[in-house]
Amino acid sequence: NESFTFEGFIKGRDYKDLQLNFNNVDLDKITPSLNNLSFAGKINGIVDFKQENDNYNPISDVTIDGLKVNQIDLGNLKLEVSSDQFLRKFNLNATISKNDFESFYTRGTIEMVNREALLSLDTKFDDFDIKPLEPLLSAVFSNMRGKATGRFSTLGKATNPDINGVIYLNNAGMNIPYLNVDLNMEQRAQIDVTENQFLFRNIQVTDTKFKTNGVIKGSVKHKNLDNWLLDLELSSKNILALDTKETEDAVYYGTAFLNGFASIKGLIEDLKIVVSGKSEKGTAIKIPVRDSENYGEVTYINFINSSFNKNIEVPIKKQESFDIILDFDITKDAEIEVILNQDTGHAMKGRGEGGMNLHYNTNGVFTMNGDYIIWDGEYNFKYGGIISKKLAVKKFGTIVWEGDPMAATLNLEAVYETQTNPSVLLESASISNRKVD
Repeated sequence: NESFTFEGFIKGRDYKDLQLNFNNVDLDKITPSLNNLSFAGKINGIVDFKQENDNYNPISDVTIDGLKVNQIDLGNLKLEVSSDQFLRKFNLNATISKNDFESFYTRGTIEMVNREALLSLDTKFDDFDIKPLEPLLSAVFSNMRGKATGRFSTLGKATNPDINGVIYLNNAGMNIPYLNVDLNMEQRAQIDVTENQFLFRNIQVTDTKFKTNGVIKGSVKHKNLDNWLLDLELSSKNILALDTKETEDAVYYGTAFLNGFASIKGLIEDLKIVVSGKSEKGTAIKIPVRDSENYGEVTYINFINSSFNKNIEVPIKKQESFDIILDFDITKDAEIEVILNQDTGHAMKGRGEGGMNLHYNTNGVFTMNGDYIIWDGEYNFKYGGIISKKLAVKKFGTIVWEGDPMAATLNLEAVYETQTNPSVLLESASISNRKVD
């Protein structure tokens, strides 16, 4: 049942009567391939063009039933275009509606002056689903959600239009995958729209897991919905800044609550995330050391008379360029755990104070710098699958990182406490002191 026909009559250079008819034509078959954008739907309608001498009468009346953008059903798009008799000024009317509710329209004119297109358009959103935009920013955000309501105007040259307006978001939110932090925005979150950027002005956000709060501000710039450039900052006195789980290639994981800021800056293909500030209560960060053996000696421990020595490489998954910098001022509210052997549970964890800077790049860079002073902790010593002892770490022990996360310097004293029966010693003493005639 899918078809389109092109028919008409041409007589010389001054008379034309042409018509293009669409009947259930798949939209994806006639739309160009665009990065991170896919379209689906059925096209029905006509495009009619008539000319008689210097008088023109073009008319387009096309409907796209079941319009889907990136697999999200938006409804039915109706596009109507007409022109004056000189082909200089075009009237445009485009609407998207679903179940008799109009969620989008663009109305206005496009005028040709000195071979340039001048725009005068009015665009309105009403509970418009923003989910289709997620693939455009998929390198940074996932689970984008919400409904947009607002209005903006587009005036001036098509090559450099002046765009001004405001969009309000309701029930909106997103996830930051590399931090695994999911955020909800406040209701009626305001975003200013200009010709090349979206401006975020102090939008209140709440993490969906622990309900901590912060404020987002900044901009997302673009060029014709491409070449996205982000400059966003989230600040808070206490917000969830990290909530990652253990994975095979994790170079760090855990939960971090922060009094400070997190920023996302750069082009989509070369982004940098910086998380900086003072740790708050509930912070627990784990740093695994990858050893190819299931048990035995690791480079963190110096055994007497041991000649064991080897280099350990951190397995890093190769991805597009993406920098993450975690710069923490660690307080006694935070728990830091260095996992020496993931399989056996050989690890040291404790609470203390210090600074820690982790730099992770998806091209294979992972560095750590910092000094950490232990106030209290526990050393879970396991060796060979036989020995398993928990030792109390003495106060003022230190861990120092100077770049290589596998070459930290540990200066710790640990005490193993146990109970023994003193009767054996007393009995032995009484025997040795017994008088002999």
